[in-house]
Amino acid sequence: MLSPDNIKIRYLRRARRGTIRILPDGSIRVTVPFGVAIESVNKFLLEKANWIEEKQKKLKKIQDIRKFQVIDGEFFEIYGERLQLKTIS
Repeated sequence: MLSPDNIKIRYLRRARRGTIRILPDGSIRVTVPFGVAIESVNKFLLEKANWIEEKQKKLKKIQDIRKFQVIDGEFFEIYGERLQLKTIS
């Protein structure tokens, strides 16, 4: 899922090497030393494309797991104990 829309490139004078970070929204932030050519950044991203896609998939899976609906009367398990949700107004 390497599209230019979700890639942000940040140039830092103090950076010693290129780094890639997958943000919570799935976008990609690349930090590279100041003066690195865009062609080198593109090559770096292509070399790491599989890693990036794998991390984005893991992030999406985690976010999907975290989404759940809370319904009054719903049963769920915590530490092996079956509990029923009761809302108090």
